[in-house]
Amino acid sequence: MMDLKNSQISQISQYVQGRMLEKSKRISRVREDIVLENTVIRIVAENSSCSPGACHDKLRDECGMDYGEGAVIRIFRDFDINQAEKRKATLKKAEAMVDNLEKAVKGDLKSLQDFKAEFKPLVSDEKSRYSKRYSNIVLALIFKRMPELYSPKDIELALNFGYAFSKLAVWDLEDAIKVAYREQACQKDDKKVLVSCEEYDKLLARVDELERGWKQTDMLLEDLQKEFDERLEAVKVQEMTEFFGKLNSEKYGYILDALLDIHKGMENLRKSGFELPLEINGLLIMVRKLIQFTRDNHISPMIRPGSIKTVKVADVESWEYEGTPFMDANEEKKVRVISPGWIYKEKDVQISRPKVKEEV
Repeated sequence: MMDLKNSQISQISQYVQGRMLEKSKRISRVREDIVLENTVIRIVAENSSCSPGACHDKLRDECGMDYGEGAVIRIFRDFDINQAEKRKATLKKAEAMVDNLEKAVKGDLKSLQDFKAEFKPLVSDEKSRYSKRYSNIVLALIFKRMPELYSPKDIELALNFGYAFSKLAVWDLEDAIKVAYREQACQKDDKKVLVSCEEYDKLLARVDELERGWKQTDMLLEDLQKEFDERLEAVKVQEMTEFFGKLNSEKYGYILDALLDIHKGMENLRKSGFELPLEINGLLIMVRKLIQFTRDNHISPMIRPGSIKTVKVADVESWEYEGTPFMDANEEKKVRVISPGWIYKEKDVQISRPKVKEEV
C-alpha cells in the first residue's frame, strides 16, 4: 500500500501519471492482439498456477473476451510460461524485481540499483526471444502491487502497450524515484556534498533528465522497429498455423491426420505386395504431394499416432484428454494417442492439440 500523503511518493505518482498521459497521445488505435496478451499476463500475474484452460475461462466469463483456448495457449508459449514450473519461476523472478521497486518507491535507493542490475540486462538480451516480454510481466506486477501510483485510466491504457512501451513505462517509474529522492541520491559513502548550490543541482538534474529522455527516445524507436518486425513475423506464423489448423479441424475431416493414415495404409499395402489399381494413381500422387507440402512447410506430428503413453495430469494439460479424472498431480494413466497433434516445427508453434484416450 502506497502512502500518497508522503510528499516523495506523491511526487512519484504525479511523475508517472504525467508520462502515461504523454504516451496516450502516441497510441492512435487499439490493437486487439496486444490487449489480449496483456490481459492474459495480468490474469497470470494474479495467480501463477493459472493454466491456459483456466485463463481462457476467466477471459471469457469475467472479461467478455473469447478468442478460443488456442489463442491463449499461443500467448503462454510466446511468453515461455506454458508449463506450470516455468510460470512459477518467471513470476517469482519478476516478483523479486518488483519487490525492489516497491522498496525504492519508499526511499531505499539500494533496492533501485538492485532492480536496474537485473532488469536492464534481462530486457536487453538479444539472444533470448523471451527477454523483452519481461517488460509486460513486470509492468503488470507493478499495477498489481502499487496501483495507487497510477490512475485507473493509466492502467487501462497500458493494455495497449507492447514490449517497447511497457519497458519505457517501467523506466519512467525508475526516473520518478530518482527525481523524488534526488537529495538522497547525491549522498555518497555517507558523506554529503559540501557545496550547497540548489540552482546548480536543479540544472544538473534537468540536463540528466533531458539526456535520459533522448536516450530513451532513441531506444524506443529502435525497440518499436524490432517489435514491429517481430509482430509482422508473428502475423505470418499465425496465418500459417490457422491455415493448417483448419486443415486438421473437425469441419474439414482432420485432413492432416487422414494423410498420415493414408500414407501408413499405402506403405502396408506396398510391403504386402498388393498392386494398387492404375485408376487411383492420381489420387496417391496427390496424397504424396500433400505430405511433401506439409513437410516442406515444417509441419510435423507432435507424437506418434496410435501409440500408448504413460502420462500425468501436467503432461496432458494442453492436450485433449478423454478419460477418468486424475486424482492428484502424481497419478499416472495409460492413454492411447487418437490424434498426434501438429506443430509448426521451425517456430515451435502448436497448430492442433494431441487427442488421447485413457486405456482401461
